[in-house]
Amino acid sequence: MPEVESAQIDVRGVDCQGCAATIEKTVIGLDGVSEADVNLLDGGLSIQFDPAIISSKKISETVKSLGYSVGEKDRQVSVFKVEGMDCAAEERIIDNKLAGVAGIHNMEYDLVGERLTVEHSLSPHAISQSIASAGFKAELEGKKNVEEGGGRIRKRVILTAVSGILILTGAVVDLTGALASAIPIYIAAMLFSGVLTARKGYYALKTFTLDMNFLMSIAVIGAAVIGEWLEGAMVIFLFSIAELLEAGSLERARKAIRSLMELSPDTVSVIRDDGSSETVQIDTVDVGDLILVRPGERIPLDGNLLESGGFVDQSPITGESMPVRKEVEDTVYAGSINGDSALKIRVSRLHSDSTISRIVKLVEKARSNKAPTERFVDKFSRYYTPTVVAISAALVLVPTLIFDAPFETWFYRSLVLLVVACPCALVISTPVTIVSGLTRAAKSGVLIKGGNYLEAMAYIDTIVLDKTGTVTVGKPEVVKVIPLNGMSEEKMLSLAAAVESASEHPVAKAIVSAMEKVNSNIEKSESLHNHPGEGAHAVVNGRQVYVGNHQFFEKSGLCNTEIEKRLEEIEDLGRTAVLVWEEKIPIGIIAVQDVIRPVAKDVISQFEELGIKNTYLLTGDNKRTAASIAKQAGIKNFQGELMPSGKMEVLIDLSKRGYKTMMVGDGVNDTPALAAADVGVAMGSAGSDQALETADVALMSDDLTKLPFAISLSKKSLRIVKENIIFALGIKAVFMIMAPFGMATLWMAVGADMGASLLVILNGMRVLKFESPRYPN
Repeated sequence: MPEVESAQIDVRGVDCQGCAATIEKTVIGLDGVSEADVNLLDGGLSIQFDPAIISSKKISETVKSLGYSVGEKDRQVSVFKVEGMDCAAEERIIDNKLAGVAGIHNMEYDLVGERLTVEHSLSPHAISQSIASAGFKAELEGKKNVEEGGGRIRKRVILTAVSGILILTGAVVDLTGALASAIPIYIAAMLFSGVLTARKGYYALKTFTLDMNFLMSIAVIGAAVIGEWLEGAMVIFLFSIAELLEAGSLERARKAIRSLMELSPDTVSVIRDDGSSETVQIDTVDVGDLILVRPGERIPLDGNLLESGGFVDQSPITGESMPVRKEVEDTVYAGSINGDSALKIRVSRLHSDSTISRIVKLVEKARSNKAPTERFVDKFSRYYTPTVVAISAALVLVPTLIFDAPFETWFYRSLVLLVVACPCALVISTPVTIVSGLTRAAKSGVLIKGGNYLEAMAYIDTIVLDKTGTVTVGKPEVVKVIPLNGMSEEKMLSLAAAVESASEHPVAKAIVSAMEKVNSNIEKSESLHNHPGEGAHAVVNGRQVYVGNHQFFEKSGLCNTEIEKRLEEIEDLGRTAVLVWEEKIPIGIIAVQDVIRPVAKDVISQFEELGIKNTYLLTGDNKRTAASIAKQAGIKNFQGELMPSGKMEVLIDLSKRGYKTMMVGDGVNDTPALAAADVGVAMGSAGSDQALETADVALMSDDLTKLPFAISLSKKSLRIVKENIIFALGIKAVFMIMAPFGMATLWMAVGADMGASLLVILNGMRVLKFESPRYPN
C-alpha cells in the first residue's frame, strides 16, 4: 500500500467552478496525487498524495504554472507532545519528514519536554498524521492520549525483563551443547528487547536518518548473520537496559520542569455575595472575584489582600528565604504559600496571566532558545555521524576486497564502530544541562530567558549597576527641607508634591510621602510634563512649578553661589538634592537619601571572586552622591548625572572596548541600557510586565545576592557542558581507535556509548542541586 499524506494549499484567484475544475483536473493528473478538491469559498486546495513520488511543494509549483497565485493560509503556532522523542537523531527523523511539507514554516524542538512547536498554515491533524508517518505519536499539547514517559518506561521494563529471562534460558540450553535449540530462544530474546529499537530504526531508514536505533538494529542483524547469537542477544538486551536508564534520567529532568507548573492549585475557594464560599476550577475565576485562601494552602491567583494577613512564603516565586508579612492592599502571587492566617484576596489577574503562569511560559520559551554551545553540537553531529558511518563501511570493504582479509573479522569490527558512531551522548548532554540550569534558576526566583543568556553570564567580565533600587534600597526618604525666598516649608513641599504626585520614581514618592505626613491634602496639578533623567514641571494654582535635579536646575539658568554652596553641603553627605522653583524663582531644596543595601558591599566583593574585572555604578543623581554610594559599596568606577541615553552610551562604549557586559537596573527607566548590554538584568520583577519583557534575566525579588548566585550557576552549568562534551568525544575517540585493532567488542561498544549517554545526563542534572557557596537558596 502506498503511503498517503494530506495537505492544504491556499490558491488565490479561484473565482469560478471552471477555475476549480481546471486545477483539480491538472493536479489529479500528477503522478502520486490520489485526490484534489478545491473549496471555492476559501480557495483551499485539499490534496492527498504519496510523498515517495511527489512533494506538496511540487504540487504548489504546478498550480502556479496554471497562472494562479499560491499563498499561505493564516499562520498559527501549534505545540505538539511527541511521544518517544528522546534523542536528537529522532528530531532529525521528524525534521526530514516535515521539511518538504508545504504550509510548515518553522519548527522548534524541545527534547526534554518532548515538544515540537510548529508555525504552520495547515490543520494540526495533518501535521499529526505526518509525524505519525515518521513513527511517532503526536497530539496537540493538552490532550491526554499521548502516553506519559512513566507508561513507556514500564512497557520497556517488561520487555527487557522477559528478554533477560530468555537469554538466561538460552545460555543454559547452549551450555548443554544444544545450540540449535538455543538459537530460537536467542531470537525471541532479541525480539522482546529489540522490538522498540527496530521500529525506530525502520522509520529512521525511511527518512534517511542515521540514528542509534538504526545502527543498533544493523549490528544485531549482523551479529546473527555471522553466527554470534548470544552476543547479538546480549547487545540488544544491554542496549535496552541503557535506553531504560537514559529514559528514566530524562523523565527526572522532565519532572523537574513540570514541578514549576504544579505550584498553582487547580481549584479555588470563591467567596460569594452572601458570604458563603464555593470551590470552583481555577480557569473559571475572573478578575475582581473574591477568593479565600486557608492557612497552609498555596495561593492560586495573583491579587490584593482585602484585610491585614499574616506571613506568606514567596520563595517559589521570588526565591526569598524568609516569609513576608502582608498587609491590606499588598500584592500576593500565585504559587506562594499562605502562613497561619486565612486570607481574603481580590483577584487581579486571570490564571493564564498570573505570575506563576508567566514564569512557566518564560521557562518554556527559554528552552527553545539554544545556547551557542548547544547549536554548535547540533551542527557538529549532523556531519559527524555520516562521516563515521563512511569510515565503518571502509573498515569492512578495504581489508576484505583489497587485502583479502577475513570478512567475518572485519565485518564484526565495522559493527563495533557503527555502534560507537551515534552522537546521542554528545547531543543530549547539553540541553539536559541547560534546562536543569534554567529550572534551578527559576526555582530560586531568577528567570533566565534562554540557554544563550545562561551561557553568556559565564563570560561576563564587567557589571554595570543602576544606583536607585539596585545598589540602594530604592525607597529614599526626605531628610531635610530648606525653603528659599520667604517660602514656608509646608508650602514648598506641597507644591513639589503636587508636581510629583503622578510619578512612580522613588524620589518623587519620597516627596509625596513626606507631604502626606504633614498634610494629606495635596494640591492639584495640570499640564504635567516629564523630563526623563532630570525632573518634571506642571501648572499648580495657575503658575509653572519645576521640580528637578542639579543638572535640570542649571539648565534653567537660576543657579547662584549661595544655592551651589547649599547643594555641595547636601551632596557631600551622599544625599540627593531636589530643587523646586516657581516660574523663575527658586523656592526650596529638598534633601533625599536612599540607604545602601546591607548586602551590597559583600555582593560586590563576591563579583571579584567570580572573576568580574570591572564594576560600574551609574545614576542620574549628582556626582557627589554617586561617589558616596560607590565608596560605601566598594565600587571603584562610577558616573553621575546620567540620563537614560547616557547610561546606554556607557554600555556601548564598554562593548566597543571588548568587555562582556551585564547591566542591572529596574527594567523600566534603564531599558536602553539593558538592551545595550550583553545580558540585561531587571531587579524586583515580580508582577512587573515591562521588566519581564525587557530584560534577558529577571530577578523576581529585590535580593541583590541573586546576582552572584546566577553568575555562579551559569559558570557551573557551562563547566558541566564542557565536561560532558569532552567525555562524550573522548570515549568515542578511544573506541574508534580500539575497534579497527579488534580490541573492542559489541558489548563494550554498547556499554561505552549508552553508558556515556547516561553519565552525561546524570552529570548535567547535578545543576538542579546547585547551591551558591556564600548565598545558599
